Amino acid sequence: MPLTTSVVAVMPETHQTPLLAIAVARGGMPLSLAALNRATDGALERVFSSTDFTGKRDELAVLYPTGPAKRIVLIGMGKPDDVTRGTVRRAAGVAAKRARVLGAPAASFHVPIESRGTVSGQDVGQAAAE
Repeated sequence: MPLTTSVVAVMPETHQTPLLAIAVARGGMPLSLAALNRATDGALERVFSSTDFTGKRDELAVLYPTGPAKRIVLIGMGKPDDVTRGTVRRAAGVAAKRARVLGAPAASFHVPIESRGTVSGQDVGQAAAE
């Protein structure tokens, strides 16, 4: 089956997907994920507040929340100041591998604005597709 990639502007809290991968930097739950946290009945906040997931590079957490995404995979990117296009590319690769392992028929990838460092939104899309 060929890989199809597209970049779309959609809010993660309303995006219907079998797997939503979210790449985050260290520092707690990004404020821009508050609506997604509400849509998942607080699943994100519980993971971040329990310190089960801190955002360390290549750290993973798989959630099975209520809401539009059947699964949410959190992927750590390390310190916010160290996030580069390469960091985003690596996180997208980790997300793709995890989606394959979990048998997800499709997946979406999101990087909250607080976790992008100096990487632009356009470059996030390009790096994820690469």
